[in-house]
Amino acid sequence: MNTITAIEVQKKKKNRYNIFVNDTFKFGVSKDTLIKFRLHKGMVLTDDLEHEILSHNDYQRVYLKGIQYLSYGLRTEKEVYDKLLSLEDVHIPLIENAINQLKKEKYINDTFYVKAFIQNTLATTKKGKHAIIQTLQKKGIDTQLIDEGIEQYYSPDELDTAISVASKYIQKQKKMSKKALLEKATQHLVQKGYTYAVAKEAVSHVDIAVSKEDELEALYEHANTLYKRYAKSYNGYILKQKLSNALYQKGFSYDDIRAYINDKMENEDDRFIER
Repeated sequence: MNTITAIEVQKKKKNRYNIFVNDTFKFGVSKDTLIKFRLHKGMVLTDDLEHEILSHNDYQRVYLKGIQYLSYGLRTEKEVYDKLLSLEDVHIPLIENAINQLKKEKYINDTFYVKAFIQNTLATTKKGKHAIIQTLQKKGIDTQLIDEGIEQYYSPDELDTAISVASKYIQKQKKMSKKALLEKATQHLVQKGYTYAVAKEAVSHVDIAVSKEDELEALYEHANTLYKRYAKSYNGYILKQKLSNALYQKGFSYDDIRAYINDKMENEDDRFIER
């Protein structure tokens, strides 16, 4: 007959207990398991009871890991499932039971998660609708929940928000051609999750005040940097082409680029002469 002969608190984990049967260590259990089964010294431990105790103890381990993971912040059902799946010696039914319990207790609530995520994203990053949808999809949220959340909580005019984002981005940029600035701002909006059509229209509504003087100053700064690089390896026609192409890709006009090269030649820079 198997009888519990001692119960000791574990040294490193005070909320766990070592169970000794017939004066030999048998297994460890959580405090919840100890209380649930009213384990005590002198209790007879049948095979069926031991199996029930260990099954519940395994479940508690998975459940408490879920609670711990959720304590750091809101998580989706898929995120919790993936986290529990990474545990050692865990079975799928235990994970499913733990998640069902966590959902019942409202620790996991994908509907609430969608609401919180959309509202927080709009308040802090002003990302576009497309980026929000993609992120929620990656987090395993059901498509219907995402659609309902977007319809209910994505309230601002997306174009107005995009214009605001583009305007702030453009104000921070310096020493750039107007054409390059437009392209960069559009790309910035697309990267933040706005569609290309919305990004393009938003940028068109932003007043980009780049004077001819500022644009020429930007051109000369970029050109001088590029010239120093290319002049080490090229001269003559190839140097002109390399320099012209690089500056054109940065959005500067061909006439301004040609004016820069002519200015260099007038200053007797012989690197533009074929050798």
